[in-house]
Amino acid sequence: MAIRPHKTNRATLIAFLFFIGAIVCVNYLGVPAIKTLKEKSHELAVARADRQAGESYISDIQTAYGKLKAVESQLELLNIAAPANPDLAEALVQINDIVNKNQLSLETITPSQPAGGEVSIGLTVTGGYAQLKQTLVDLEKNLRPIKVDTIALATAENSESGGMTTGGTYSIKLSYVDSASSAADAQEGAAGASNGQGGEQTAAKTESQNDTQPTTGGGANGQ
Repeated sequence: MAIRPHKTNRATLIAFLFFIGAIVCVNYLGVPAIKTLKEKSHELAVARADRQAGESYISDIQTAYGKLKAVESQLELLNIAAPANPDLAEALVQINDIVNKNQLSLETITPSQPAGGEVSIGLTVTGGYAQLKQTLVDLEKNLRPIKVDTIALATAENSESGGMTTGGTYSIKLSYVDSASSAADAQEGAAGASNGQGGEQTAAKTESQNDTQPTTGGGANGQ
């Protein structure tokens, strides 16, 4: 009967020691591991946030680049529609494209000396009446505005084909941004504004002097 309590106490001691060992293992092995796992989880969350911020930044850059390209395209069109100089070479290319589009024969094209933000061009073509009429429409709808001052049509017999050929003579004008004229207009406007302000100041000064001048006539009547 005395042997059983001894075995029971030994088993209890072993269980107690095992429990203590488990606690020690958890404290010295499990807790650092859990702490490391939490740190890694935090680093992973920060890395994900940084990646999302980077992706958003790249998307913003791509959007801004797309807008910049769109603005550049619009500026290119604006430079064609309203060039800073006569740009006769580009003007002649555009006119020639319109003539070729309507299957006309270009006989002569004569540009004049640019002046005052405009350049005049004389244009003579031959072809059918419908093509000549469509050429007039295309000239007026051109990207760079073309003003058709006059148009003269004449029909003649074609010696080669034996048929009738219609010729058209166009007198057109193209505009450009005359920087010298614009600067002169700006200077005139500034000078006019300055003169207007000076006149207002002079008038105000004269009126002020009139108000402060003594009325001697009234004083004599009072005496």
